[in-house]
Amino acid sequence: MGFWQLVRRAKEFWRWYSFAVGTLGLAVTGVGIAVGGAVWLLKSGVPLPIAIMAGYCTLVGAVYLTMAPLAYRALKQEPSKKSKKVSPKIWWQLDYSINMRLAPRLDFG
Repeated sequence: MGFWQLVRRAKEFWRWYSFAVGTLGLAVTGVGIAVGGAVWLLKSGVPLPIAIMAGYCTLVGAVYLTMAPLAYRALKQEPSKKSKKVSPKIWWQLDYSINMRLAPRLDFG
């Protein structure tokens, strides 16, 4: 194993480690804020359904913020250049004689 391969592996490990720790930290913080906020609302006299709703909304917001880096990375990647081209013959072979009587028997799998 050469020096540059070792550096490359260390870089990949650091990327994975920083992503895992960051995601886990954000998730734990979001759960803590959601639960802590709901308990604080109950202690301050807010009705139970509203406190549960506020805690749930905070938790969902934290989940979305945790998933944002994943979505960014997925959308940042360029789509593959290899796309199947549909033959024009397929469009000529379509059967447009489907009616409501045949609808229950359609198989889209």
